[in-house]
Amino acid sequence: MEYNISDELEKDNVAQERKQASTFIIEFENGLLLEETIKLVSQYITEANLIISQDGLTIHETDPSQISLIHLEIPKRVFKRFEAPEEAQAIGVDIDLLSKILKGSKNKTLKLQNFGDILEITSNNLMVQKINILEVAKNEMPSPKINFSASVTVKRKEFAALLKEFNKTFNDLTLTAGEAFSLTAKNSEASSSAKYTKENKILVSLDAAKEISALYPINFILPFIEKCPTEAITMSFSQDTPVEIRAAIPELKITFWIANKLRGD
Repeated sequence: MEYNISDELEKDNVAQERKQASTFIIEFENGLLLEETIKLVSQYITEANLIISQDGLTIHETDPSQISLIHLEIPKRVFKRFEAPEEAQAIGVDIDLLSKILKGSKNKTLKLQNFGDILEITSNNLMVQKINILEVAKNEMPSPKINFSASVTVKRKEFAALLKEFNKTFNDLTLTAGEAFSLTAKNSEASSSAKYTKENKILVSLDAAKEISALYPINFILPFIEKCPTEAITMSFSQDTPVEIRAAIPELKITFWIANKLRGD
C-alpha cells in the first residue's frame, strides 16, 4: 500500500479536533425554522452570538448603528435533540455565511455542534460544513421596558406590500393609532397616506385609548416585516417612542425594537 503523508495529516487533524469535546448538540427535524430565523437576523447584523442555554437558543443583538435591537428565542422543546451546557454558552458566528450555508434547509434535518473553535453543521446526516467560531462582543443593551399606549396587529404579507409602496419614494413613515390605524409619509416633493379601519380585513386588532403617532425609518421596518416567518405581526408604540414589533408562533418568539426619529430629522 502506498503511504500518503497528506492522508495521515488529515486524520491527525480530525483526531485533534475531536479531542476537544463538543459542549452542545442541537438538532432540528426541519431546518427551515433555523434558515428563516438566520435570514431574518442577517437583514440587520453581520455577526452575532448564538446563546445556547438550558432554555434553548437565543439571539440578542443590535445593528451596527444601534437603531434597532432584535431578541429571538427558539425554546428547547422545539428541537429534535437538545444537549446544552449547565451555563449559557455564546457561539459567535458570521451571520451572512451561516445564512448561505442554511439556504435550502427546508425538510432537511440539521445538527449543530462545536469542536473547539469550529461550529459543525450536518445536513440530513450526510453533508458536513464547518465554520469558524468568532469572538463577538456580548451585547449589553437590555430589552426596552415601555408601557405602550397603542397596539396594532396586522396581516404581515399585506402590510409588507404596502410598506414597499411607501419605500419607493420615502425614507420615513409616521404610524398613527386611534380610531383607525394610519400610515403617512412626505418629503419636499410628495406625500402619501393609507388608513386601515376596523372593518379592513388586514387589520386584525387595534387598541389605542387616544390618538398616538410616531416617526420611524422605513428601511428598518420593511426588512423585518418582509422576512418574519409569521402570518401576523403586532406593533406597539407610544407618542414618539421606539416601536416594538412582535411575532409569536409556537416554535419561535421574536421581538424587534426600532428607535423613533425626532420630528424634523
